[in-house]
Amino acid sequence: ARVIRERGLTPADFGLDFIGEFDRPGELSIGALARAAGIAEFVTVGPRRAHAAALEFLAQATMLVVFVGFGPVFIPAKTFEYMRFDAWLLALTQPASATAQLLAGTDADVVAPDDVPAIAAAIGARYAQHRQGVVPAGIAGQSGGRFSRAAQATVLRDAIERVFAQPAPVPAPERSARTAES
Repeated sequence: ARVIRERGLTPADFGLDFIGEFDRPGELSIGALARAAGIAEFVTVGPRRAHAAALEFLAQATMLVVFVGFGPVFIPAKTFEYMRFDAWLLALTQPASATAQLLAGTDADVVAPDDVPAIAAAIGARYAQHRQGVVPAGIAGQSGGRFSRAAQATVLRDAIERVFAQPAPVPAPERSARTAES
């Protein structure tokens, strides 16, 4: 909403498109949030789609947003999926999270989910680039293979080897239930 207002955008200039289940009974819906923010005409919500259709939808995006709401040690699988698309990636996660570490050194915008000014700045900067004709490139393609399955399997194998290379802990001697008396 901040970017829309600051730049005087119209729905022809900018939009937020969602697919999935966002209007469950008892939950605040995306539509209700958009109305409360005064941007309902900028927001569309579509139904869940089969995987292939969802990928086609994602391929049309200029920016993809991943929210890491499960905690700092988790990397949502969709992060890897989103990296494949020629779209800017905005990761809403804490700076020290596993997702932030994964995306370090890439063009992804990594912003804390509660830092509204930083989120607006990232969206505004990418919107400005878009208006200048800059076309985003997928992060996976920029990484020199860093995010390939083979490269990530090597990272996992190396981590497992480091764990098993450590000396096994020496068990403490068992103590008898008897006590010594003098």
